[in-house]
Amino acid sequence: MPFKLQKIVVEAEAASYKLTQQLLARFASVKHEFVSQLKTRKDGFKANELILAKQKGRFVKKCPGTPSYNCCNYYVLNLGIGCFFNCTYCYLHYYMNSPYLLYVNIEDLLLEVKRLAQAKFPQTVRLGSGEFIDSLGFDELVPVHPFLIESFANLPNIVFEVKTKSNYVQQLLNLKHKGKTVVSWSVNPPAVIQQEEQMTASLEQRLKAAQLCQEAGYKVGFHFDPLIYYPNWQKDYKKVVALIFQLLKPETVAWISLGALRFKPELKEVMQEKFPHSKIVYGELVPGLDGKLRYFRPLRQKMFATLVSYIRSYSQDVPVYLCMENRQLAKAVGAEAPFNYDHTRRHGH
Repeated sequence: MPFKLQKIVVEAEAASYKLTQQLLARFASVKHEFVSQLKTRKDGFKANELILAKQKGRFVKKCPGTPSYNCCNYYVLNLGIGCFFNCTYCYLHYYMNSPYLLYVNIEDLLLEVKRLAQAKFPQTVRLGSGEFIDSLGFDELVPVHPFLIESFANLPNIVFEVKTKSNYVQQLLNLKHKGKTVVSWSVNPPAVIQQEEQMTASLEQRLKAAQLCQEAGYKVGFHFDPLIYYPNWQKDYKKVVALIFQLLKPETVAWISLGALRFKPELKEVMQEKFPHSKIVYGELVPGLDGKLRYFRPLRQKMFATLVSYIRSYSQDVPVYLCMENRQLAKAVGAEAPFNYDHTRRHGH
């Protein structure tokens, strides 16, 4: 884990929760400090600190998606904020600097997810924890996912997605998940991982971890997101797809998503300053309908269609969908539009 914990900062309202007490006991040798309110701490927060706070709003929210593009009816579970992996293109660089924050009122989280499971939705709800954290990367510090996976195993109408760029899966392998959790990986060619995702697990490590999860009875998922355009992209992405289907059984792949590089214009300067070695901000990027910088649509369409053709050469059944693109583009490249988990299950995918 590329992170050394030096201090735990506890918000007063979070002090009495069971998870807070467990973490303070687990990290008894680490300095800890209690503050009345997080915003009152005059000297701010440091890169090696973990903040324990109470979630005063909602844990579960509909995926914000992006204006003018399709959303795949995804819900996000906000366990906290922060990621150790420091990928060059990550939007967290714009929203936060360094602290790692965990919401400790897990009892409230469970009640909220139970209410979601009991609501009458027309289709199964996909709920993922990897929006503001790397699900399993964060687990190296605070292992909450084993508890969540077993807690959600008996809930109807919900499939839980744990999304990561790590290979930290040992804590998942003996859980009673009952097939209700999909463990998924963001994937890219080794050249992209080495250049843009330097602190993450290698592609080979991620896929070996996926094999272990497959053997433990989990469905697995893959997210080619962001797809990066560079001179050898076709050859390199073809090798990634080949390796996935060489190591994993198509019938255990719950879904594959495709999303091209996109980011808010304000992030460009942050990326240039923090990652001078990265060249991705210098590609031919134009504002999309949502204001984010994206590749031209013809290039995105070519990339999506190419990846779909690679995947279909191995399996006609694995669901493939586009992330934050419109229905017309998804249809043009042969992807699900929009993605429906129940539909794929009914058809034996």
